[in-house]
Amino acid sequence: MNNSELYNETNRATYSPEDNRLRLYVGRVPRAEYDALRAEGWQATAKQDCDFSAVWTPARRDTCVSYAGIIEDEDQGPEERAADRAERFGCYLEKRLDEA
Repeated sequence: MNNSELYNETNRATYSPEDNRLRLYVGRVPRAEYDALRAEGWQATAKQDCDFSAVWTPARRDTCVSYAGIIEDEDQGPEERAADRAERFGCYLEKRLDEA
């Protein structure tokens, strides 16, 4: 796949220096792209606001640029992400208690 096939103006890519992670906001991707992202070390983040997340590397930086054109600063800090995570896990607990 060349870069022009991946780029879409609705895609976003961000970087957070606090956790050294790149995040891709690309929505649902075809299986071949999903497999290629996973092979490159990206993690799917279905329960989070972003779609894929990975620790920064030059290759992953290039992937972000190929999808979004530019890499923006992450607008959500670690505290906000931790609060979102705690809320998600609280929902998991409630669901498991209901199932038990």
